[in-house]
Parts: sequence; structure tokens; C-alpha cells
Amino acid sequence: MKKINKVLTFRASSLGDSMMGKYFLENVHAYAPEARCYLLVGSRAKMIRELFEMYPWITVVEASRRSFKSIAQAYQTLSGTDLALTQEAENPFSTVSKFFARAVTRRGGLMGFEDGWWGNKLLYDTILPYDGEEKSLGMIEEERKALKAAGIPIPIKDFSLLYREVPEVVPRFKLTAGRYIVVHFFAGAEGKSMSKEKQMAIVRHLREVLPQDIAIVLTGAKANKARSLETAAGLANVLVASGETSIPELVTLIAHAAVIIATNTGAGHIAGHLKKPLVMLAHKKGIPGWWSEAMYHGAPKVLCNESEDDRAPRKSVYPPTLETITPEQVTEAVKSFGVI
Repeated sequence: MKKINKVLTFRASSLGDSMMGKYFLENVHAYAPEARCYLLVGSRAKMIRELFEMYPWITVVEASRRSFKSIAQAYQTLSGTDLALTQEAENPFSTVSKFFARAVTRRGGLMGFEDGWWGNKLLYDTILPYDGEEKSLGMIEEERKALKAAGIPIPIKDFSLLYREVPEVVPRFKLTAGRYIVVHFFAGAEGKSMSKEKQMAIVRHLREVLPQDIAIVLTGAKANKARSLETAAGLANVLVASGETSIPELVTLIAHAAVIIATNTGAGHIAGHLKKPLVMLAHKKGIPGWWSEAMYHGAPKVLCNESEDDRAPRKSVYPPTLETITPEQVTEAVKSFGVI
């Protein structure tokens, strides 16, 4: 591999996808510590910068097709990239983003995953095989595939996450470290989550079964606060932190929780990276790529009702393999860690 002065990876504007990008950049950084490392997203750059604030060698760049100025600034910053990787995608990766990647990357350095688009051979220098989430051995294996193709050694074998401790956030919610669970039901898309009724049923059952001195903390974004308040209404020691925490504060809450319950979203991956006891509520399609043995070594308790069929006609947006997980299954999974 030739000398790398500048490396770039394109990521969806989510915590989970960006954390996969961090893993790729970490290994490149170990190989070429003087290289400038960039992660390009279309939105939510502030949130992702907060997540990676303990990685000063990663620069998060935001460029939106709605803003010519942001694209021009990104082009100026990223032009002359020696190695670039566009992320794997279930549907064809954005054609506009592919052309931008080609424009800023030197010849020989642009890598991307096969997604069925006819023009890939005209733009990419290296095309990596990808058969989708359901056939993947894990997203970490896709990142390793790219590193190997680029001739980059892989000394970093496992996930981790450095974070800035915010010591005041636990007492701010009147919590005691190790004596609360974090419940994060909200994914980036409603179709990756579960219904309000199911969420409420799970929290009610947790409150009935767990010791009363174990607090239940509902986390999420500002948009999730109303549903969190409705879920917590009338329940003792169920607290709402949705919309009330920064990313470093959320990570700190997760780091000091006894157990985390999450759907397939950034909060779950933060818990996985921190190696916390995690109950993951997952729809079937997301398990191979995101919760396989390769990802977190089987440590999370992954719940999914695989007897259901997410591809069959359904009355609601919620995947049946996720929506039909029972409150009793969730509570038993929490108790199985033996930390409560």
C-alpha cells in the first residue's frame, strides 16, 4: 500500500453506522498515524462529533445536497484523498455521493461495496462484494474486508469506545451507579422500532418485576420525549431522560447502568462497544449484519421472535419478529445477567 496522507469514509448519518466507520479509521490510523482521517455524513454531524470527541484525529465533515456551500467546503477539505471507502448499503449507495467520492479521491484509492448499480466499474478502483445484511457475517467483517483489500493490517480486532465522563449526569437524575437500567426503544426509523403499546407493556412489566429501588431510565431524542412521558406516567421510579441529555451524557448514563435494553439503534451499539450487559430487541433482518457473533461475541441477549414473518403482509409498520417479543422475555433477559 502506498503512503496514506488522507483517508475518508462515507457514512449514513447515524451513530451505529458512524461507529462502524470509526472502526475502519482506527485501523488505518494505527497503520498511518500521521494521516488525516475524515468521516463524511449528510447530517447530524454535531451529534457524531460529540460521540467521537475523544478521537481528535477523526474529523467529521457534513455535506448536504441541499447546501451547495457545504458541498463546496467538503470538496475543498477532502480533495486529494488517498484512500476512500463508501459504506455498504442495502439499496444502491447514493449516486451523487459516489461521484463526489470519485472527485475527491486520487486514482487507485476509491473503494466501495457492490450494490447492483451498473456504473460502479466506471467510478470505483476497487469493488468489494456485499450480499446485504441478512447474508453478512457482521458489519465488522465488511470493514475488515475493505481493510484487507487496501493492504491495511488489522491490529484492532474488537470494538471499543473512548468517551468523556460527565460525572454530574448520574446524580442529576437522582440515580445511583449500577442501580438503574437504561431503556432506549427509539430507532432512526419507526419501522425498526416497536409500537407505543408494546413499549408501555414492557416498561410496566419491568416495573412490576424488578426491585423498586432499581430505577428505569427512558432515553431518546427530543422527538421521543412525549412518548417517553406517556410511558412513564403513573409508574414509580421510572424516569424520562429523552431529549434531556447530550451524547456524552447519554454515553455516561449507559456506562454506569446495570443493564441496557435497546432496539437496533445507536444506544445499543454504544452499550455493545462499552461491553455492558445489553438486551437487544431486534427484527430478524438486522441480526446477521449487526448482532452476529463477530460483532459482540454473543454477549448481548438478542431477542427476536423468528417464528414470525416480517415479509408477510402486515397491518402496521412494526416488524412482527420484533413487535411480538413479550414483556416476560425482556424481563427474564434482564434478570439473566445477574446484576440486579
